[in-house]
Amino acid sequence: MKKFQLTGIFRYSLAYLIHCSALFLLFNSCDNMEEHETDSTDSSFRQFQFISGPLSDAGLTNINCYLFRKGIFYKRYTDITLSENGSCGFNVPSNAELYFLTNIAEPSQLAGMKEGVTTREKFLSYHTSATEEHSATRAPSVFYSAKVTPDIAQSSFNVSLGVSLSRIDLDVSDATGMKIERIYTRSAAGTTSYFSSGSLSHAAVNSSYSFTFDPPETGKAEDIFRVYESDSPVTFIIEGILGDTPVTISTPVKQIERNKIYRIRIQSEGVNAVSSIAIEDWKIGDEITATDDEKAGIKIDVEHSELPADVTLDDSRTVADITCQGVKEMLLAFLTKDPLQLNSVEGLAQDISAPEISMTDGKYLTKYKIALPPNYSPLTYCVTLNLKSVSEEKSIFGKITLNINPYPYKIKEVTMGGMTWMAFNSGTSNSLSEQIYPELYGYSETKDLYENKWLVALGNMVQWADISCPVGYRLPTSAELKSLLYGDPWDGNIGGGSIPDSWSYGSDRITAKVADFGTIKNNGISVVSRYLEITNRTGSVLYFPLGGMKEAGYSPEQKNNMGDVLCLWSSDSAGANTAYVYKLTYENSPRIYPEFALQLDKTAYAYVRCVKTNY
Repeated sequence: MKKFQLTGIFRYSLAYLIHCSALFLLFNSCDNMEEHETDSTDSSFRQFQFISGPLSDAGLTNINCYLFRKGIFYKRYTDITLSENGSCGFNVPSNAELYFLTNIAEPSQLAGMKEGVTTREKFLSYHTSATEEHSATRAPSVFYSAKVTPDIAQSSFNVSLGVSLSRIDLDVSDATGMKIERIYTRSAAGTTSYFSSGSLSHAAVNSSYSFTFDPPETGKAEDIFRVYESDSPVTFIIEGILGDTPVTISTPVKQIERNKIYRIRIQSEGVNAVSSIAIEDWKIGDEITATDDEKAGIKIDVEHSELPADVTLDDSRTVADITCQGVKEMLLAFLTKDPLQLNSVEGLAQDISAPEISMTDGKYLTKYKIALPPNYSPLTYCVTLNLKSVSEEKSIFGKITLNINPYPYKIKEVTMGGMTWMAFNSGTSNSLSEQIYPELYGYSETKDLYENKWLVALGNMVQWADISCPVGYRLPTSAELKSLLYGDPWDGNIGGGSIPDSWSYGSDRITAKVADFGTIKNNGISVVSRYLEITNRTGSVLYFPLGGMKEAGYSPEQKNNMGDVLCLWSSDSAGANTAYVYKLTYENSPRIYPEFALQLDKTAYAYVRCVKTNY
């Protein structure tokens, strides 16, 4: 009886367990079904077409894709096989971000990611190994990556892969007499992230690259280095010969972006050599980010553009030559079959407006207001507009190049005694456009402007706090003004101390006198256009007009001694309220004795004569 009862208990217990198990399996099955049904309704098949290929002929290999949802790793597809037309397809849930990585064995950091755990932030922080061995000119890891955020309304997408490196080129073709022997850097990034993100990759270690040209390079050299992106400056050092003189040119690049070409351009002017950087997108495979080809069809539409008179276009209407005496404003218009967008801008434009878009004759008319700053360097610099016209069938790319030519006039200079001085007093600011140029008044020689436009040639009278010299120039010291305009009468080897007289100035010998160009009218008042003339042994002449001065607390009713006083600020402060000046006061006597170390209130007004900074 006991046995029967035990068996019965066992039987009922077993039945109960089976019943519970069935319910568990049913509920679990329902849960799985719900998950499956949610997955199927929340995701759909998507086709991806790779429209850019690798740099080599090896094709795309090791294709992996990593999916993220809401910033968390969701799923991976590895070792993806492409169809004959270079496409692939798989299920993609809505609101997913896809990261493609090719031509590199799956990194261990990526292989170790856990679904539902690894964050996108962590994923984007993964870097190549710091132990990788770099060659003399190449970073070791060449791979391709892309980010795609599919629109759920579309079923197919183009994937434009970007290379993990950037390329360094050199152009010496515009540097007359320059021969480049070597280029190197010690500050290139030693590692890189696998994917580009909102910020540039930061490398914990640096790498050095070096290349020697044999024979020396005098033209264009492409693909010298391939480097990783970097969020910190990378400086390239170029060594060579200019004429018979060894030169070293340092070219810092503020940051390096991946998938770019950095072209170092060397130019020479006399005995000086300077470098500049031009940046463009690196064409990978069949993808063209920007092209000069006329067939691209993106050109400046002259009819609807507003171009200043001194802006000229080339025949292709894709290149504009511009001279900016101040900020240059223009309206560039483009007429395209499909919508136009500005992908990127290379170079420094002061301002580019949002596009103004309208339809005309069934085409898209897109206008941009552009403001360009003046170019005060001796070299032409470029602003490049990378444009893209997009349709369902294809995308057309175009590049508009705006060449901003150097300021058309050069500051007149006079060199004597080993120093180079501006031929005129400083203008109203340090801007080149505010300086004095005889050419603006129809003269080619400095003396002609002083003689015929003496009031114009005076420059600007300023207080000490408002002193400014153009870039490349500085205010002279009190000692430098004394050496040039006074001499040293206590040194028998130098002489001077009065005017007219002659004294030694460095390795030179100069003669000083006061003269005038006659009487002129200034606001109805007669003024003698006097000047101090400094002539060296080779016949070079510096003119210093006696433009007067204004004492502290000056009012318009007070006389400013125009034609009678020359007063020049020095860079030497004499205390909180005064600074040293050179002052010459005209006297109708055989000799004039200037004051070379006079202390003048800083709120007074005097003139500024700048000297070049390389002395």
